[in-house]
This record gives sequence, C-alpha cells and structure tokens, in this order.
Amino acid sequence: MNNEQEPVGCIVGAVIQLRPNCTKKQYERLVRKKGLEIHARDDQQRLVVTLEADTDGEVIEIIEKIQNMNSVLNIYTVYHHLDEFQNETEGWTWR
Repeated sequence: MNNEQEPVGCIVGAVIQLRPNCTKKQYERLVRKKGLEIHARDDQQRLVVTLEADTDGEVIEIIEKIQNMNSVLNIYTVYHHLDEFQNETEGWTWR
C-alpha cells in the first residue's frame, strides 16, 4: 500500500478564535502562514479564514500548526472541499 497522498486541491473554511491577550506580533506570525487567507475579524478575536493546500494531509498539518500556536484558543472547521487533478487537459474535478 502506498502511503503517499494523491494530488488534490483542498480548501477549508474555518473560524479561528484567538486568545484575548493575543499580541500584534503573534497575530502577524499567524497571518504569514502559507495557505492561510483571512477574510474577516471581529471584536471578539475571531477570524474567518480559508486554508488551501495541494493535499488533504497538508491542510491538516496547517490546522495542527495553527491550533498549537500560543495565540490561538481553537480553530473550527466549517467547510472542507477536495478536488482531484485528472490530467493537464481535464484539470481539476469534484471528488
């Protein structure tokens, strides 16, 4: 059995709850995470984000790294979508 992940396009929508004492430096370190895009932030330190990666495993690693940051209380996944790459001609398809 091959343990390699097959190439897919993985997009996750999530809400990140930051700690109330999150510093600007900690926040800036979070926003520089590869594959992370922040769409909204509210007064209660919640961020609406999307995470993108080539494989499901990679996006799970991103989520784990974010969860383990000192500035983060929790990350809630609300949407998870995978596309499978067929070939150069057909491109990505729903999985």
